[in-house]
Amino acid sequence: MGRFERHFAGEQIKAQTFPRAPARQLADTGQGFGPQALAEAGGALSDTADVLFKWNEREGNSEYDTLRGLYASEIGAFDRTSFKDTTTLEAGFKKLEANLTKLPSANELKNKSGLKKYKAFMTLNKEARDKVKAEKSIRMVSRNLQSALFINLSNVAQQPDRDKAMDEIETLIKGGLDDGSIKTATQGLAIRDRFINDWTVADVNRRSQTIIRADGEVDWSETVDYLNQPENTEGIDSDILDSLKSSAKTQNDAQQGRDKERLEAQREIDRGTIYDGIHKGEMTRPEIEATSLDEDEQSAMWEMTQKEAERKAKGELIVTDPKVRQQILRDITGIITGATTRADVTRSANDARFGNFSDPAEPTEPTISNDDYDKIVSAIEAQYEQGFGQMMSKVERYANGILLNPDSLGFIKNAPVRYQSLGDFEEAWLAYIAKQGDKLKLADIYPDGRRLAASFQISDTEAERREKEIEKGLRARETGIEKRTEGETIAEYLKRTGK
Repeated sequence: MGRFERHFAGEQIKAQTFPRAPARQLADTGQGFGPQALAEAGGALSDTADVLFKWNEREGNSEYDTLRGLYASEIGAFDRTSFKDTTTLEAGFKKLEANLTKLPSANELKNKSGLKKYKAFMTLNKEARDKVKAEKSIRMVSRNLQSALFINLSNVAQQPDRDKAMDEIETLIKGGLDDGSIKTATQGLAIRDRFINDWTVADVNRRSQTIIRADGEVDWSETVDYLNQPENTEGIDSDILDSLKSSAKTQNDAQQGRDKERLEAQREIDRGTIYDGIHKGEMTRPEIEATSLDEDEQSAMWEMTQKEAERKAKGELIVTDPKVRQQILRDITGIITGATTRADVTRSANDARFGNFSDPAEPTEPTISNDDYDKIVSAIEAQYEQGFGQMMSKVERYANGILLNPDSLGFIKNAPVRYQSLGDFEEAWLAYIAKQGDKLKLADIYPDGRRLAASFQISDTEAERREKEIEKGLRARETGIEKRTEGETIAEYLKRTGK
């Protein structure tokens, strides 16, 4: 026998009793006692029904608190939402009411006590919700009025007459104070001063940009001069005036750059015309003076014309300098690599053929014969055309690959859209080439073409969307097309429909 049994073998073991804990106290603690557990303890607890009721009340209170939190979130979201007009506001409020009503079922909260309390809460707060909507409506109207006010004030800057502009500003400010979009007179004065300043700036811009050139552009050099006259800019804040001057200078610099490029391009064309005329013995002084070349270059060209005429009259032949000829031929090969340009090599060939008289102190004599000159000019054009063709072909292959995006079998998905994208690229690419003119280096054609083609690349998702738009448009067009009747010939159909 173990020690435990031996110790108590001679003792009478008595049943022990302990004080019973009240059922309400157990339910109130909420520490591990669920309704089911309490129900199972019914033999020891005489008021199980009361315990279950108490527990249900506690669970209902918890769900009610949860619903009130969700309710507050919905109200807050509604209050933060921007509605453009009263119609959308009403629709938004109806949606809010529906969402609030559905909160218990949407969150799987089913306690009857909690639902009863939440329903009473909804009824009690109906007036508060209506107040939220009303206040939001007032704010929305005020915001719309204020937005309209500022749009109208901004439009005043387009009024060229100062007196009329000031009257319009005063009228709008008074209207804003009347309808509440401007809260105080002090705020009205600040807004008025701001838009008077905006009108003054716009007026200076108008007055400073009145000189228009023959090509339709504003003469920005005149604008810069105008803004530098203090009497023309009275009342303009110094910081704003500095900004206007800086902007005008930037525009003027850009305009001068464009003018210089256009002039140089035209001069290059005129030089080619003059050289061709001298070579053929058909150039006259009035024709030279009618070109875009400056007076010094016109004089040098005319002297060159006279020298060539005298040489031919005397029957003198130009002996080709082999070193000059070799250097020009070497430069021709650099056209494809980008080491030289067609314009640079052509200029060297012209100087070698006709001499250069641009510097009267150091004129150069012709160093290439007529025949060699003709061959060199032909070689320049042939080399350029060859290189140009090669580079353009590379661009074409690259563009076809990334814009058509064919699979391994050559199938093109969304073909109509992708061919349209390719066509758009080709149009932009040819316009770019034409704009570059003689400045275009052959070595730049392929990288420039790759960059431009990449800008026209579209994703599969976008291609699908565009193709659906095309199909939708085609169906709309086909709806109104009258079809041929059975047995009707094409000629009869065209006569009947007037196609």
